[in-house]
Amino acid sequence: MKNLTTEDQRKAVQELIQTELLKRGFTAAIKRFEETENRSGSNYLSFATEKFQTTPVIFKEIQVDNFSSSLSQEEKTNDAGTKFIVTKFWISVHVSYRHFGGGTNGCELFQISGKFYDDNDHTHYTIK
Repeated sequence: MKNLTTEDQRKAVQELIQTELLKRGFTAAIKRFEETENRSGSNYLSFATEKFQTTPVIFKEIQVDNFSSSLSQEEKTNDAGTKFIVTKFWISVHVSYRHFGGGTNGCELFQISGKFYDDNDHTHYTIK
């Protein structure tokens, strides 16, 4: 599998998600953040926090992860005729929970999307 993102780009997205979680009161650390490939051969970003609990306890287990995400790349040409790669990403940040009686469920917390512009001189981050 060829990665579409660099380690620095993945770290930037991970830090953004961790900050957004903290703003919403989620203090669980992201333990896994990686680019992986699905069965159809498309790359996507995948992450999960450590498992945590609430007080009072409501669910057997809670974790924040990605419910869905996507990565894509396209080649562009700037006004000077220089070609560069734009990597687009989108992540649905999701809280998953396991019930005491069995079964799991979850809901979306927020979405993160953005673009990495790699023009061979430097990388620009635009995150919205």
